[in-house]
Amino acid sequence: MNVALRVPTSSDLALRYHNAGWWNDLGLREGLEAIAERDGNRVAVIDNVGTWTYAIVREAVERAVHTLQTAGLEPGDSVLLVSPNSFDGVVAFLSILRCSAVTVALDRRCGASDVAHAVETTAPRLVVLPSGLVTGLRVANHDLRIVTFDELHSATDGTDDWVEPDKSAPAIVLFTSGTTSKPKGVIHSLHSFLSGVRNLATAFDFTDEDGPFLSSPLASITGLSQVQVALSGGHIVLEDKFDAVASLDHLERGGATVLGGAPVIAEMLLSECVRRERTATTLRAIALGGSMIPRPLLEMAIERFSIRPVRVYGSSEAPIHTASRSGDSLSECVANDGSPMAGAEIALGTPNDELELRVRGPNLFQGYLSDAENEQSFVDGWFCTGDKAQIEEGRLLILGRLKEVVARKGLKISLPEIDEAIRGFPTALESATYSVPDAETGERLVLAIRAETSESVSYEAVSEFLLKVGLARWKLPEQIVIWEEPLPRTGSGKILRDRLATDGVAKHTIFAPRLQQET
Repeated sequence: MNVALRVPTSSDLALRYHNAGWWNDLGLREGLEAIAERDGNRVAVIDNVGTWTYAIVREAVERAVHTLQTAGLEPGDSVLLVSPNSFDGVVAFLSILRCSAVTVALDRRCGASDVAHAVETTAPRLVVLPSGLVTGLRVANHDLRIVTFDELHSATDGTDDWVEPDKSAPAIVLFTSGTTSKPKGVIHSLHSFLSGVRNLATAFDFTDEDGPFLSSPLASITGLSQVQVALSGGHIVLEDKFDAVASLDHLERGGATVLGGAPVIAEMLLSECVRRERTATTLRAIALGGSMIPRPLLEMAIERFSIRPVRVYGSSEAPIHTASRSGDSLSECVANDGSPMAGAEIALGTPNDELELRVRGPNLFQGYLSDAENEQSFVDGWFCTGDKAQIEEGRLLILGRLKEVVARKGLKISLPEIDEAIRGFPTALESATYSVPDAETGERLVLAIRAETSESVSYEAVSEFLLKVGLARWKLPEQIVIWEEPLPRTGSGKILRDRLATDGVAKHTIFAPRLQQET
């Protein structure tokens, strides 16, 4: 069973995008391979292990293509890629594209249940991952060929006669948390994906001298887009385990010039610069989306470091849909999420809410894996984002989310997913999750639970239970609030999450180790 486009762009819009040049027929060889041919010694990838040139990356991709094809991969097949932020992950992604296969991407921090869900919904022929993850993710439980990163590089010969992929066919599946208990599979073609990449390059004013610093997961729209934009002539600095002190050193050794992803990462890096009494950094631009960094920090970034802030709005479904521009004032960058990128359209009003933002454009994904999700999310070719917004003089301002999602360091966690996972916890009478602000991570996942006895609930017991059912470790609650009385609900029985947040403040609370010392 091959992945198929579920909501393909209409023929009239596709023609418009082609005529405007937003969709084009440039092949993948015009990027990595062409640059390697004319400037092979140029640095392409820097990770926590080493540095690789364009020539080395091209040779590694050719060997990986040979390995994948020898393993039976055919055009249109799906490949489950579980990857850290590493050179190996970049090579795997680029080689899967060149096999005209579909990359089904998961971060190395995923859980066994994430792997099972991806296998069930995309039926991959192969799984590509580090050998150290095979056992923990229970990959052997599934009927598919396992190719480790070591095997990917093992071929003595490479293949460079691959056929350019059909850019209108499925190319990437990413999983994003939403209002359902299972992550939603987002399908992109190369046309839609590369349109988002172009938008990223435009927002950054990207040149061959630039290098993104990537600490967001490689297996995300942010990660894959930054890899693609970087390897158009620049380089990328990959950080697999973020730590403000060590990561700032790594960023500057690698000569990273632009930063995109979770605002909290930019805030921590710039705060570390201030702690060191620094007045210079290699960064020249930071892209901020989802929530705002405090204005004093933005002003400090500009005045102290001459860093240009770029305000963006986007998602896995519509990457970099609006952005501020280099000519915008600081007040405009702070006040809103910028104006639409080339070909992108924004409007308000959906069957869900008169202020819900709907979007379409050449960067728009080609539907979810689930037809039920598509029926709820599309109206006449427009995608209903689930975000409340206002539009003034063509500029977008996001007011908040309709969807039940926690954004932790830029990674989105579905509240219904955690609600479903915690069901069956011994002694639990009822439970529900919600979010609270967190100075370090942006938002914190909180579990409210009413149990037969409060003594039966501990942080260790909850964590052990959730990990045992296959939840990824990064999705664990970091705060548990014990309720003696029933949880607040509407007349129809729906949990009132806002009441959980306000009323839970005065109740007995258990914190994760990260927060215990602070508390």
